[in-house]
Amino acid sequence: MNITNNGWLQLINILSENSDPQDINIICDFLLTKEEKEQLSKRVLLTKELIKKSKSQREISKEIGISICTVTRCSNALKDCPSRVKEIFSENIKNR
Repeated sequence: MNITNNGWLQLINILSENSDPQDINIICDFLLTKEEKEQLSKRVLLTKELIKKSKSQREISKEIGISICTVTRCSNALKDCPSRVKEIFSENIKNR
């Protein structure tokens, strides 16, 4: 296992052991730059919009402020992702 994978797995363990949203926010604030948080936030919003299937890719691109290429890449990635990813996002959409 390389150092990157090891660090990633440690982060997953830290986050999964802590269910307090405030603590998770503190950890993410420490580990991620403002730009990284913005990109991750946009990717989450994009993924949720693509799963909802209620808007065109152009509408999503304009609404979130990302390129149509990014929307297309994420859309293509969703076609090949594990079904559990879609289930998790769908559950979150229903609960919000």
